[in-house]
Amino acid sequence: MNNNSILCVRARIKSCLEIILELEEQLATMPQADSLLKEFTKLKKTSHILKRLHVEEKDAERIERATSQLLEELQIPLTLETLVPEINNYPQ
Repeated sequence: MNNNSILCVRARIKSCLEIILELEEQLATMPQADSLLKEFTKLKKTSHILKRLHVEEKDAERIERATSQLLEELQIPLTLETLVPEINNYPQ
């Protein structure tokens, strides 16, 4: 794997990490998200070492699949959390 390929793979992985970390604020509003938020703290602490890790295409693909799956699994709870304030403010 050449240097450009490694940089592209790292950029893809970093993008996934950023997407996941952006969910933290939304997840904080969900009562059952405590264990996930603890994992986010670990993720933030370790994300800076990406530059030193040996990464390959298969690593990026695995992380992209996991990120996609996480987003799918959180879609309904996050949608509901977003809608509840709107529903509560709806004029009767």
